[in-house]
Amino acid sequence: MFLIVLPMVFSVHAIQNQRVEITGVDYPVKTLAFQPFQINVHLHAFQPGGYIRVSLTSGGVSISNATSGTLLAFQGSDTSISMTLQLPFSEKPYEFDLLAYWDAILGGETLEDSSSISIQVVVISLYITGTAEPAISNSQFNVTFTIKNNGTDVAHDVTAMLTGLGGFGVIQNGTVDLGEIDPSHSENVTFTMISNPYDLVPGERQLTLSVSFFDWMGELHSTSANLAVYLQVSQSTISFWLPTAVIVLAFLVAIVLILMKKVRSVRVGAGGVTIRR
Repeated sequence: MFLIVLPMVFSVHAIQNQRVEITGVDYPVKTLAFQPFQINVHLHAFQPGGYIRVSLTSGGVSISNATSGTLLAFQGSDTSISMTLQLPFSEKPYEFDLLAYWDAILGGETLEDSSSISIQVVVISLYITGTAEPAISNSQFNVTFTIKNNGTDVAHDVTAMLTGLGGFGVIQNGTVDLGEIDPSHSENVTFTMISNPYDLVPGERQLTLSVSFFDWMGELHSTSANLAVYLQVSQSTISFWLPTAVIVLAFLVAIVLILMKKVRSVRVGAGGVTIRR
């Protein structure tokens, strides 16, 4: 049996002039813009005494290069070469060629195999805007946020949550599940707020809406935006505080008068301060 197989093995090697074969490529067919990702190229070397260089090209232009260590196994070697890449958004998929070169220790470099891959780069960008009704102390008012997907891919499991209340209260649940938002589509969410009935300080308050979502791979992303709300003091709040303010003022005046009655004169001299009562 050995004598029969051996000539066949030599015959295969005689026919096999290829030194390197690309056996597989792992890469994302879709990725987010400027999100780092890896391309893993799996290769087989049919002979020892050299190393493999893989070149990633587009339109004949080299984008990235990586090499293996020196391969010395006489029966052939399996190895993998990785390259890390990040790409800007493009409406069309990126088309790449992977070129595998064999660089012998003695003999120089030769192109041995190639493979083509296509990668689509997408964007998921949620843009948040908001409007508010007039906010008056001791009253309710509504705020509405619009969440629009300005990207090119679907935002999944979108959740909107009020994370900053600006001193206001929220009547209903401050978290709303919005489901999916497709590209160029938007969703509105309205919250009913209530202002503090005892707030005497007019001015601007900041509400914060935080939005989380998942991409097609199940990766979590988040963004947030602020909404400025100006608080006006209501007449009911002023009416509530006015008697209290009068009582406090009268109390302070009474204390001052009592102190003035007790202290008739103050003499300052070389010996210090003398108080006559």
